[in-house]
Amino acid sequence: MNRIYLSLILAPFLMASCIKDTPLNPEADILSFTYPKQYMRTESPEIYNRHVVVYPNAGVDLTTLQYSISVTPGATYEEIRNQEVSDTLFFIQVRSENKENTKPYAIIQVPDTFPDIFRFENWVKYAEAFMYENPKDGSYQWFSSNNGAAFAIGSQKPASEYPVTKAVGLGHDGSTAVKLSTLVGPGTIEATGTTIPCLSGSVFLGGFNLLTALRDPLSSIKFGVPFRKGKPLRLKGYYKYTEGSSPFIVDKNTSDANRRDSCDIYAVLFRTGDPGDDQVLDGNTVGTSLQRIARAGLSVEQRWNTPGNGLVSFDIPFVYFNETDSRYPAFSEADLQDNKYKITIVCASSYKGDYYQGRPGSTLLVDDIQVICAP
Repeated sequence: MNRIYLSLILAPFLMASCIKDTPLNPEADILSFTYPKQYMRTESPEIYNRHVVVYPNAGVDLTTLQYSISVTPGATYEEIRNQEVSDTLFFIQVRSENKENTKPYAIIQVPDTFPDIFRFENWVKYAEAFMYENPKDGSYQWFSSNNGAAFAIGSQKPASEYPVTKAVGLGHDGSTAVKLSTLVGPGTIEATGTTIPCLSGSVFLGGFNLLTALRDPLSSIKFGVPFRKGKPLRLKGYYKYTEGSSPFIVDKNTSDANRRDSCDIYAVLFRTGDPGDDQVLDGNTVGTSLQRIARAGLSVEQRWNTPGNGLVSFDIPFVYFNETDSRYPAFSEADLQDNKYKITIVCASSYKGDYYQGRPGSTLLVDDIQVICAP
């Protein structure tokens, strides 16, 4: 009986001890971030590893609006105003429940003006901790395979050792171009067990989820930015492609000296905005989704080695899926003005690079890309 009384007496203290010993949450992430929907061009902002992208309607001053935010359980946050004139409105600093980890998020706004031409003259670091750069035209940030390569080969490599680099003086009319290179991969990554035998250079309009990059590379690529410039007719630009001379890497154990490599350049217009719609496409759906409206891409013949030493022009028509297949939505001017369309542009030095396949040494230069719309 005494043992029973002793157990009852000690129970609250034992329970308190158990609660006290529960480790505090080490995570410091933004889980949701929203402005009032009527002021935005997308269903919700896009949250990535260290930044949040918001797309306000034309004329909306986000500094006058209240936002809603949620963070990981137990974490706290503070707003840090940006002192510079830029597209970064402010920063949110999130501190974990255990106070050991902090993560700054840049809150970036993208205006309602799709560039007439992407010149690739301006390059920025993804974050100060990373050495590589990505091109940026106005407020439109291009993402690249550098984002994933930083986790595969390390973030402190010189910028010149990543698959996507700045090619000064090699662009159209002597300007800066994007240089995309296919490299031998690092092999098996110990932290995840993922094997990366080959790294292809690629750039695209959209976003990138760093947290799933090694575990699920196709799903980590987020294609698409809001688009209401008009009905796309043609994709234009300049490029130079040289196929690598090394054997084509198929997987970690297989290479094929006879298999050819080729580049790829394409654009996809797709519809969003309805319940159940994917708000972005990813590496699994960009070639199959029934939300796609139109696609423009290099022909098979255009993807091989280009002639001469300099860049050559391409001018590719958009093909509208609904014209031959009623399963796809037809282009609608009303949907365009109602912010229901997004577009992505993708350039890659190896057409199978998203599967870690290609010929090391394959190189693609790209410059002055334009989406020409109906007047």
